[in-house]
Amino acid sequence: RPQTRASQKHCERARQMVGGRREATRLVYLGLGANLGDRVSQIRGALRGLGELGRVVATSSLVESPPWTPPGWSGDPQPHYVNGVCTLETALEPPLLLHAIKELEERLGRSPGGVRYAARTIDIDVLAFADGTALEHDGGGDESRRLSVPHKRMHERAFVLQPLSELAPGLAHPQLGCTVAELLAGLLARGGGGPLPRVAGIGRVDDACARSEPVVWRWGAKSYVMGVLNVAPDSFSDGGDLAGLDVARRAAVQMVLDGADMLDIGGVSTRPGAAAVGEAEELARVLPLIEALRADGLGIPISVDTSCAAVARAAVRAGADAVNDVSGGAADARMLATLAELGVPAVLMHTRGTPQSMQGMAAYAAEAGGVVSAVGVELGARLDAARAAGVPSFDLVADPGIGFAKDAAHNLQLLQALGQLGRLWRAPLLLGASRKRFIGALVGEAEPKRRDWGTAAVSACCVPEADVHRVHDVKAMAQVLCVADAIRRQRW
Repeated sequence: RPQTRASQKHCERARQMVGGRREATRLVYLGLGANLGDRVSQIRGALRGLGELGRVVATSSLVESPPWTPPGWSGDPQPHYVNGVCTLETALEPPLLLHAIKELEERLGRSPGGVRYAARTIDIDVLAFADGTALEHDGGGDESRRLSVPHKRMHERAFVLQPLSELAPGLAHPQLGCTVAELLAGLLARGGGGPLPRVAGIGRVDDACARSEPVVWRWGAKSYVMGVLNVAPDSFSDGGDLAGLDVARRAAVQMVLDGADMLDIGGVSTRPGAAAVGEAEELARVLPLIEALRADGLGIPISVDTSCAAVARAAVRAGADAVNDVSGGAADARMLATLAELGVPAVLMHTRGTPQSMQGMAAYAAEAGGVVSAVGVELGARLDAARAAGVPSFDLVADPGIGFAKDAAHNLQLLQALGQLGRLWRAPLLLGASRKRFIGALVGEAEPKRRDWGTAAVSACCVPEADVHRVHDVKAMAQVLCVADAIRRQRW
């Protein structure tokens, strides 16, 4: 919906703040929620709109929860909510900020004056100020414009406290005298349950993606299987196997039948020593397959395996849902800004150098903490750079880069430390160990396609620490992960 004249004035004031022409700014924690339509895309849209009112400094992960309604509420049953929190730096005074937020909600499809506690496309609440101050504003007699900070029911809602604790665990509630972390711990203890499940919007709904419902993944609920579709002729394991569009299409359909949750389509080999490929050639390899699969009505989420921002943009336009960048967004200076603009999930992987140089850069012994510490710091910096560029935390997935600028010992140490790395990076983990050279070194097998038993062992041992497993043999690994999930995640 177009902006009103009032909202244009709010945006102009915010632009002045960002441009440095205003002195007084404050940090505000805002709660974001949606339980209608493409819930995650609605929250992405809210973040873009809030960027017009100031600067979105940080974002939390997203959680899913049942709708909150007061006791005795008699409204219609509702879908579950997706909720998150962001930190906004703004020059707007609180009443003006609330007014601008209400207008933003209307622009995103929320009807003004609707039934309280009813389902909604978007809900944005002012939760707290970062400096811990309290505020009461009567709204000039308009109940919808009343503002109480901190939010009066914040301490009762795990769907607020859990994401807020990621951004401000030590923030003290000015009336209750407890920190956000303490309030969350007490609420969970009284409720007798665990944390709310974290979720990600993996598949959007639009004309390019051949689906009628969005795809939401629930981290920790299962191990997700990403099937590898390499259309590069020189990939280390299956180079040339998918020559021809029809062959690749049949392989994709078979992977779906075999249990893949996502397909990862790549047109450039990243094996050690692989030659570089130009943008035009990469586009010619991946775009026809993405377009053909969508034209075939295949609605499974698709990621494009690329380190080129232009390829990422074209692939998403053609129907890809996510970007898998083995360079961690470092190979192309435009990539992180492109990811933020596209608003899709992104896998950022750790590596050093390029495929031509990386094996000569596998030296970590001199660094304190060795390979685990070095990879933790280096990929952590790339994830932070993505967040600073505007990629929401809930759209980021981390990949430790097994086999990239690492020897066999390094790979094993990283696999043993996956849980530690996941906590450090504050992101779900993707594991790409399938048929890698270190497995061959361990079992004495030179042929990559004969390393699936070793791949199965790695996958099973990395449950539940790894959230997504990128594999070549989808049918076998889907069975392995199904059984491992039953044991390690108690999923049956």
